[in-house]
Formats: sequence, C-alpha cells, structure tokens
Amino acid sequence: MNLVTYVALSLATLVLAVALYLILANLRQQTRDSQAPFQVNIIWYASQIETELLVLIDSLGSYYAANESVTHDDVVDRFDIFWSRVEATENGSNGELFMSYQGARETIQRAKDTLVLVEPDVMSLEPGDRVAYLKIKDQLRVLQPVFHKVTLESSTCKTRCTRSKSAAWMTPVSRSRSSLAVFWPAGRFWSY
Repeated sequence: MNLVTYVALSLATLVLAVALYLILANLRQQTRDSQAPFQVNIIWYASQIETELLVLIDSLGSYYAANESVTHDDVVDRFDIFWSRVEATENGSNGELFMSYQGARETIQRAKDTLVLVEPDVMSLEPGDRVAYLKIKDQLRVLQPVFHKVTLESSTCKTRCTRSKSAAWMTPVSRSRSSLAVFWPAGRFWSY
C-alpha cells in the first residue's frame, strides 16, 4: 500500500474514533438526563397534590356516610397531608419549578385560603352532618379543576423540554453518522 492509502485510512480511523467518542459522550449525557426526572419529577409532584385533594374529599365522604373504615382521625390526617403538599410548594426545587407554571401561585394561594376556611369544619365534622360535609366538599371540590390544570401544564412543559433535549441530542449523533457514511466507503475504496 502506498502513503496516500495509509493517510486516508488513518484519517478515516481518526474520524471514526471521534465519531464514536461523540456518540458515547452524548449517550452518557442522555442517560443522565433520563435519570434526572426520578430526582425532580414535576409531573408526579403536581399530580400528587391533586391526588391528595381527591383522597381527602373521598375520605370526607366516607366519614360523612359513617363508613367504619374511616375515622375522624383519618380525615384529619388526610387534611394534614393535603395541606403539607400545598405548603411544600414553597420549598425546594420541585416547589420552585411547580410555582413557575401558569396559574400555580394563584392556585396555591386559593388552596391555602380554602384550607384555613374549612379547617374548623373539618375538625368538628361528625358522621351524618350533611350541612358541614357539603360545605367542606363544595369548597374543596372547586380546587380540583384548578390543580388539574396546573398538573396538565407541568406535563405539557415537561414534554416540550424532553422533545427539545432529544432534538439537541440527535444533532451530534446525525453528524457522527454522516461522517461515518462519508469515510467508511472512502476507506474501502482506497484499500483496493
């Protein structure tokens, strides 16, 4: 083989090595990015608040209906859990991200106001007290579509972000494939 063939093969090998390195580096970054949602999963965070609200409303209904499996302490616990989820939006990266969604701040403030308003009724609720139950339920039920809207907003934003990251990741991979497509046949041609 002559010098030109060796140079061409060396260049093709170098390009192949660089392309492989870029692919592996991008794969490592993509793996890190795909694992990040397990650390900060805003969709789960937002839907958990909505779920706790629905569980609270369901517990209130069961307690009102004198269902023996739900005690007053269970209702108070569900109330406290929902309230803690609402207050948690003021702390940490999940809370910060949650509050960045359209309508989230207003929703949280509305939820806090509602919780303060219904707390005395929840604490004094007795099984079969229809008036108190309906008052609490109606005030809490109004929050559900508002929380649902924020949950959908978080899902939409997360989907857009994931698409954007995927597109950014695919660009270097496509370039690497293009380099391989150009140099692979060239190397085979020069080897003859």
